[in-house]
This record gives sequence, structure tokens and C-alpha cells, in this order.
Amino acid sequence: MAIQRATAVLAVSRPAAELTARFFNRLPTTLPVPCDLGRFRLREGRDLDRPIVFAAGAFAEPRKGALVLIRAFARLKQRVPGARLRYSGLVPPSLQRTLLDAVGADVQRDVEFLGVGAAEDLPGRYAEAAVTVLPSVREGLGMSLVESLACGTPIVGSDDGGAIDVMADGVGALFSPGGTAQPENVEDLTLAIGRALELHKSAPDLALRCRRRAEQFSWEVVGPKILACYDAAIAASSGVH
Repeated sequence: MAIQRATAVLAVSRPAAELTARFFNRLPTTLPVPCDLGRFRLREGRDLDRPIVFAAGAFAEPRKGALVLIRAFARLKQRVPGARLRYSGLVPPSLQRTLLDAVGADVQRDVEFLGVGAAEDLPGRYAEAAVTVLPSVREGLGMSLVESLACGTPIVGSDDGGAIDVMADGVGALFSPGGTAQPENVEDLTLAIGRALELHKSAPDLALRCRRRAEQFSWEVVGPKILACYDAAIAASSGVH
């Protein structure tokens, strides 16, 4: 009812807009959620001998892909023995046990659960990572990917959801999740993480490239577009043309 009666409808990504059009017969204007880049500072240089694979999210939701990520990490360790995996966000103790039980002891020792923490912790966590992974399905946009890029860290996301709007050439890799309720494609995720890590070697300007991509989601770029939508909606509802 809200969508049908609204003067204007906004969606945070093209996939979200397509779903809105399919289910509610309204094609929204696509505008991402703006990112406050001032909070997320660019940092160049990463530890590639002990690269950190970082993931931020509410991983108690199966669709967020905590399980497929740790399984992909176990495969990645065969090629990158020094790799480390960090989960930031809600990972209940029962889920932690499930995740660790899915891999061997040699992998378990390089997995860390950071907890929810505070908002001010996130910029440093992104900046320490060699790659940020958001393996979820049905994601509206994926702000952790934008925030990671702002810190100069490449990204990996699924091609089922808003990550396709965040991604650009040379800043990361997409993978096919292989499941609708939750991602299941371990092999493709492993390969995508590997491709993202390789960018550190093939692109000396990687951090700057990531930052420039994030700037397309800044308040300076997106904010005026949102205000323009508001102005158009106000004019339409008041009969002013």
C-alpha cells in the first residue's frame, strides 16, 4: 500500500529496483545509500604474507554466508598458507562452533571472531584487511563493501544483490552464490577471493582505485540526487510543475 500510494519510490540498487518493479509494479529511482567517507580513511599498503580476509555483517542470518566463507577460506589456505579470516559482527557462540567444526584445526587457529564492537572500530578493521568479503544473497546494497573501498581495500561480493552496483573493474571480484536461501558455491567464492588478493600485486594504485570508486557513493555525489528526488516529489504532490 505504501509503495502504490507513494509519490516517488527509491531503491538502493538496480536489483532492489527490479524486485520492486516485479512485485509491486512500480519502477523506483535507483539511488544508493550515501557513505560518510570522512569516517573511512584511505590507507595504503597491506600485509600480503599474512593477508586478512575480513567480513562484516549480521552473520546469524544464514543468507549472509558465514558458512560458505569459512569453507572457502579453508581452500584458500592451501594456496595462501598465511591467510587469516576475521568475522566482525553478530556471530553467536553456537554459530562459532558450527563454523569451526566445518574446518580443520590448522584452519581454525587463523579464524577470529571480533564481535559486534563499536562503529568506530570498523575503519581500522577495513584498513588492516587485504580483502573484504560480503558473500550474502539478497543484499540490498552492501554498505560494508562501500566502506571497505573507502579505506582502500578491495572487495568480494555475490552477483545476487546490490554488490553488482558497488563493484567496478579493478577493485574486486564477484562470485555466483549457487543458492537462493544462502550462498553455497565454495569453489567460486574461493576463486573470487584469490582474484581480489592478486590485485595487490597487479595494480600498484589499488588503494587509490578503491577509494575513487567509493567516492561515487559519497554524500557529495549522492546527496544532491536525493534532494532532487525530494524536490520533485514535493512539487508533484502539491501540483507545482
